[in-house]
Amino acid sequence: EVSQLNSSEPMLFISAPGYKSGQGAICYFTRGLDGRWYSGNHNPIASVDLSANANFGTSMSFNGYTLAVAAPLQQHASMDNSGAVFMFVMMQNAPWGEEGVVYPSMPEAKEYFGSSVVLTSDRLVVSSFADDTYGSTSAGQIYVMRYDVGKWTTIQVLENPQLRSEVKSTFYMDDFGSSFAANEKFLIVGDPSSISAVKDS
Repeated sequence: EVSQLNSSEPMLFISAPGYKSGQGAICYFTRGLDGRWYSGNHNPIASVDLSANANFGTSMSFNGYTLAVAAPLQQHASMDNSGAVFMFVMMQNAPWGEEGVVYPSMPEAKEYFGSSVVLTSDRLVVSSFADDTYGSTSAGQIYVMRYDVGKWTTIQVLENPQLRSEVKSTFYMDDFGSSFAANEKFLIVGDPSSISAVKDS
């Protein structure tokens, strides 16, 4: 994945989720006056808290001087592949210093929290496409978070609305949120594997 910051602060980010046997890292470059891209100091960007095979850098997003990097296979509280999003801020002496780690409000194993992430001016939107919801295996959810009192707090959790409206149905491998797009006003969520089957009464 490749991302570029705004033209006033020309920086180039390249993710390498397979770095160090899948632990992952982000490499960033700054553009010199000669128009060439140079490797920045304190490269690559990573976290000392990464678990093995975390796939750090599977998805990333930036806004201003804040960088969000997803690691959907990160282990959390002994739960494999629970997932996490690592937050970095640009600092004077240590560019892109780690600010904190964001976890789902109710973490589960094999949730893959952070499979996709978008950072807007005031929201952090994170997908967890394998989250089990309403008894459905891998139904998927989208977490909408807001930065408040020094931390990111979940303010809304979105799922396939049919999970509530069709009580007699069970959804398997729905993958809600496996892809999405978001800005300050709109959120569009992909749901590629939605399949319903009526339960036996």
